[in-house]
Amino acid sequence: MEIDSKGIGLDVNDSDSLAFPLDTRARFEAWIDTLRDETRSAELAESETYNDPVADWEITCESAENCDIAFDGVLRLDGFLSGSIQSSGGTLITGPGSINADITAGEATIGGAVNGNISVDRRVVLRNHAKVIGNIKSSGLSVKPGSLCRGECDLRPIAQETKSENGTSSLDNFVRSSSNNGSKSRAGIAAAHVEA
Repeated sequence: MEIDSKGIGLDVNDSDSLAFPLDTRARFEAWIDTLRDETRSAELAESETYNDPVADWEITCESAENCDIAFDGVLRLDGFLSGSIQSSGGTLITGPGSINADITAGEATIGGAVNGNISVDRRVVLRNHAKVIGNIKSSGLSVKPGSLCRGECDLRPIAQETKSENGTSSLDNFVRSSSNNGSKSRAGIAAAHVEA
């Protein structure tokens, strides 16, 4: 290797380095390839961490308006739609796409965009590409890095509702005592952007 007048090392046996001593293309391409490999590895690791239940129903739509969906069991929903989604205890799993609807279910895993309120009995999972513009009411919330939630989050444990001697339910007593001592699990208006 020889050093030129600017202090740049040149391989005299390599005709390309003599013609273009400052060509960084090969280094740049190698760097881009490592980034692609890292991204693929991260996506693979992420997909392996989700243990979604097997869907009883799958709906994929490119565009649908005024949809009223009622289901039991596990529903996987991909695509773009507006309307309402309801289940008395089922699990909703959304993938890529955008949903403009209020969601009521037993559990929800959001992988795309939702513009509407989400009310579930058990938990809501916001995956790393999820974007929710609306209120979330649930007993549990899991927010993955990269997701966005803008709205109120009302998190309350599932309580067995029993009537006491004075006629009030245990859930009423829980809400009343929580609001009196200020320990109510409420995030208020949250514009939460989670970063790794």
